[in-house]
Amino acid sequence: MFDEEWRNNTVMERHLCTQDYLLLLLVMEMSLKPPEIRFSTITSAGLEVIEKARIKKEKVEQPVRQKLF
Repeated sequence: MFDEEWRNNTVMERHLCTQDYLLLLLVMEMSLKPPEIRFSTITSAGLEVIEKARIKKEKVEQPVRQKLF
């Protein structure tokens, strides 16, 4: 079991986008059994919380393409 607490959703989402958390995700993917993921907040959620945070980060990090002409 792995348990963490965050001050708010912003801090949690920031944590979900770290390299350390990416390593944890890779370990979970190698598991023989699918991991049970649960985020207990005012509402409960699962894997979609990770996906939302990581997709948001990818959008922010995408390079801006400039037109040459």
